[in-house]
Amino acid sequence: MKRVIVYAAMVVFILSLAGCSNKDKKTEETTAAFTEATTEATTEATTEATTEATEEQTKTDYEEVYSDVIHHIYDLLVSDADELEDVSDEDVGIYEVKMAGDISYALQNVGYTLMDISQDGVPELIIADAGGSILAIYTCDGQTPEYVVSGKTRSYKRLLKDGKTIYEQSSGGAALYLFGKFYLSENGKKIEWEECYFTYPDDAFNMHYYYNTTGLWEPDKAEELNITDEEFYAKDNLTEDSYMSDLGLTMFADMPGGTYNVSGGAVNGSEQATGTGVEVMPAENCRMRLSNATVIDISDGENWSEIAFLPVDGSVTDIYFYEIEYSDSSENNQWFKEVRELSYIPVIKEDEPLVAKISFPGDIPTTGFSFVDATGTVWRYTICLSGFDGSVQINPYFPAE
Repeated sequence: MKRVIVYAAMVVFILSLAGCSNKDKKTEETTAAFTEATTEATTEATTEATTEATEEQTKTDYEEVYSDVIHHIYDLLVSDADELEDVSDEDVGIYEVKMAGDISYALQNVGYTLMDISQDGVPELIIADAGGSILAIYTCDGQTPEYVVSGKTRSYKRLLKDGKTIYEQSSGGAALYLFGKFYLSENGKKIEWEECYFTYPDDAFNMHYYYNTTGLWEPDKAEELNITDEEFYAKDNLTEDSYMSDLGLTMFADMPGGTYNVSGGAVNGSEQATGTGVEVMPAENCRMRLSNATVIDISDGENWSEIAFLPVDGSVTDIYFYEIEYSDSSENNQWFKEVRELSYIPVIKEDEPLVAKISFPGDIPTTGFSFVDATGTVWRYTICLSGFDGSVQINPYFPAE
């Protein structure tokens, strides 16, 4: 009997151990699951916070890397330098905008942004005008900025909407024209041409058309194209729908730490002049507003277009039209010489606008106009038509003496 009692006690003890074992196992599993979930959540939160901090630090770091270049351009825009020969090739396009107006104008019409157009994880510094035309591109290797390419009046560059391809249109004179697409190499230091087309005349001044992938004006190293004028220029297909019009620029007028007090200034490439304001556009775009318009003819009888001048918020006075020609002198920021006066209109009003027949013989402006706004300020602009979409392009100028 005693032996049976001992045996029963042992069975109960063993079963109790088994129960404890199962309970402990469940507890361990629950604890492990909780620990794993907590660890994952903590790790995820830490990783996310670290990533955000790293991204913010990276942005700040690259702004610091390019800070010397940014401040150099700011100093150029507010400087009194007036000799183009003293400006480096990388600054020419920026200086051209500066020469088109006063300091306020320059600061409001040149800006910068960081954008990874080489798509290697390192952003490039892009300098551009208010209309999105690229004036200079820099990349960096480590902590050192490197100049890559510049844009200027005769070398027009736009970033396409894919965020990496740049479309260039360049002129080397009446007989030399080049256009095509390029992008930056993976490290951002070199230009890689996708396609390049250009014109080149022979000794008898017969025009020939060429294609290459070097971007160089070298007929002997390019493929000559047996195509018509129309077929050649049809390949030049840059449109407003194909390029990025908004680069997200920080204008130098808004640059943190900038010290120049900006007040007023014109908008380059706009259809609206500053001061009280004159809106300029092809007359065909606003026929309903021209019933009481004054009409003048200052054309040469050929290649003319009707251009409307419509005052904004009031009237403007003393409207002069001039025949102008390009001046090689850059003294005192003066580019165009006023050859002769073409017409004078005492006043134009919102309900009595002006229509002028103007000739456009080429891509260099030959007609300029001036007016006086309500404050008594005189504004001068060259006027030409865009070769892309036929829109009116106006740019401030100073008359050469």
